[in-house]
Amino acid sequence: MKTTLDVQSELQRRGYYKGELDGLKGPQTDYAIRQFQSANGLERDGDVGPMTLAKLFPAAKPAPVMQTPVSAFDKASQANLSKAHPKIQAVLVRAREEVEFRVLDSSRGSAAQEKAFKEGRSKARFGQSAHNWSPAIAVDLFPAPYDWNAVKAFDDLAAVVMRIAKEMKVPLRWGGDWNMDGNKTTSDAWDRPHFELHPWRDFAKHCTPYLS
Repeated sequence: MKTTLDVQSELQRRGYYKGELDGLKGPQTDYAIRQFQSANGLERDGDVGPMTLAKLFPAAKPAPVMQTPVSAFDKASQANLSKAHPKIQAVLVRAREEVEFRVLDSSRGSAAQEKAFKEGRSKARFGQSAHNWSPAIAVDLFPAPYDWNAVKAFDDLAAVVMRIAKEMKVPLRWGGDWNMDGNKTTSDAWDRPHFELHPWRDFAKHCTPYLS
């Protein structure tokens, strides 16, 4: 229930009422009400009825609850993902709705590839890796809790990514199961962060070398 003082205060806030806030409906209050009604397409009768009250005191809408979607990548991941092949991007956007991870690498130029080779982080020279193309035919992913020794986290991420890739009919191969037989042995599970379109050389025919 709004009082005359409430009406005066709101009219004053809106610039219609110039008098004293005394809670009395005098000539100045009546004039301000009529001016407000006229400006808002209401009947100019000076009465604060339901229509005037609704215009003068619109129901406050609750502030929207802002939620950070699980699918929100950090800036570095967004930048790396943007360089990846559209098919890879589509799979990872969906995967990020289910599991938290970062995109560490996608396109890799000559200097970066040779550095990775010399440091033993890659077995390929430049031009021999699915990372060396634009758009990138491979990505390296790092799952939460962001511990390189958390093997189960890498395996769980791979299970989600590979399931979604299958659903979307995207031919993806995981570096934790290079021969794709479902058996993660020491000999073929040495690159768990790595995912690539398969066979990547077929996709490379439609890409260009990444020379940055």
